[in-house]
Amino acid sequence: MVAVTAADASWPSRPVTARLRLLEPHTSAVVVLPYVRRWRDMATPLDDLRDLLARPLTELPRQLRRYAATARELHTALGSPPVPPRPPTRSRAVRPAPFVERIPR
Repeated sequence: MVAVTAADASWPSRPVTARLRLLEPHTSAVVVLPYVRRWRDMATPLDDLRDLLARPLTELPRQLRRYAATARELHTALGSPPVPPRPPTRSRAVRPAPFVERIPR
């Protein structure tokens, strides 16, 4: 399976589409994921994607529904387990636990 993410709001150009068609006989599927403008400036877009996949489509903003539907189809096709909801994040910074070296006995 080949998943291609659009680099901007327009779909892949004709030459790119032609190359993707050449891949089709050699893969189980070729999927073009829609471009999501809000992720362009986000520091952690994968966290947003995880939350997106854990929520029902009806609760998502309209511009994210098509991406979520496509991502869920990919997720299912790959045989992956459902994405669990992400726990809410704290507003304050969380310090990492101190490193403790374990000495074998």
